[in-house]
Amino acid sequence: MKNGWLAALGGLAASAGMAWAETPPSLTAPAMALPVAAAPAATVWSDHDSGADGSSFWFSADYLLWWIKKGPQNTPLVATGTVADAFPGALDQAHTKVLFGGSGLDYDQFSGARLNAGAWLNADRTLGIEAGGFWLEKRSVHFSLAGDANGQPFFGRPFNNALTGNENIYFVSQNLSDPTRSALMTGSLDIGSGTRLWGWEINAAANLCRSCSLSADLLVGFRSLGLKEDLHFTEGLRNVGAGCDNVIFAGTPVAPPNSVATFDNFATENRFYGPQIGARVDWCGGKFSVGVVGKIALGVSQELVSIDGNTALLNGSGAVVATQRGGVFATTSNSGRYFRDEFASCPRWGSTWAIA
Repeated sequence: MKNGWLAALGGLAASAGMAWAETPPSLTAPAMALPVAAAPAATVWSDHDSGADGSSFWFSADYLLWWIKKGPQNTPLVATGTVADAFPGALDQAHTKVLFGGSGLDYDQFSGARLNAGAWLNADRTLGIEAGGFWLEKRSVHFSLAGDANGQPFFGRPFNNALTGNENIYFVSQNLSDPTRSALMTGSLDIGSGTRLWGWEINAAANLCRSCSLSADLLVGFRSLGLKEDLHFTEGLRNVGAGCDNVIFAGTPVAPPNSVATFDNFATENRFYGPQIGARVDWCGGKFSVGVVGKIALGVSQELVSIDGNTALLNGSGAVVATQRGGVFATTSNSGRYFRDEFASCPRWGSTWAIA
């Protein structure tokens, strides 16, 4: 699922005493891309960060305010049309209008936290260890639309018929096909997508040089990143009027006030693990200081996709009467859990500056 609609990360942030903080990690692998961005941190508390001032330990806690680039969700998910077209709502028709999807998913801004701590292990401060991690809140995008008792507005879920190669649409609410009836069917559709990102690392630090104003460290360690995302559809369908047979359950038309509900759930989880190497340089001149850090990790990205769909028959009060496997897009043929490993690289770079 990552290839179809997941997102890349972006943002901008400031740390204590006017500091522009490091760029968050990115991950690249064949056929997938994890977040790439710039991000800030407003430092909540810091004590001798990086140990460049001669201290034997360092600690920092940052509040993160990051942005995510729109997820490349290039497939229209909801569309409408008019009777002026031969097949209203299909994507290849002149008057079809996309109501949701096809232009990316905007998750807006994310709040989060980042912690980092380390210590020199000898008196000369030439060998040390440090660890850190960051966590972002889960953010979601939602879209909802419902038809009235007359099947208006007309809308559906467009798709490409794999058997014929033609554009098609799965009706949700419509009264366009049969002008002799006030409505054929009415329905509602709710679409949601969520994303969450986190990461951690641990490094050994070896000091390469140190003076009263300059310090340079070699970093060797291990990095992990995690990204979870999901996309789900919840749909309710009901025939309107006697003789309407568009809504079917188990091969039988559903008579009002009974209705049918369908559920399609797609979830993906990507976890990167790999050793990394990098360097950090800090310079301090009076009240002004500058730091530069760069790291790259090479390892494996474990990719898991879960697909599940269900359909339920509901009575007039909304109680479930019967269920069957398979939804609209999450069918019995593609449901399940799919796992693979891919080689990936995770670069991380950035700079900081501060005025005391």
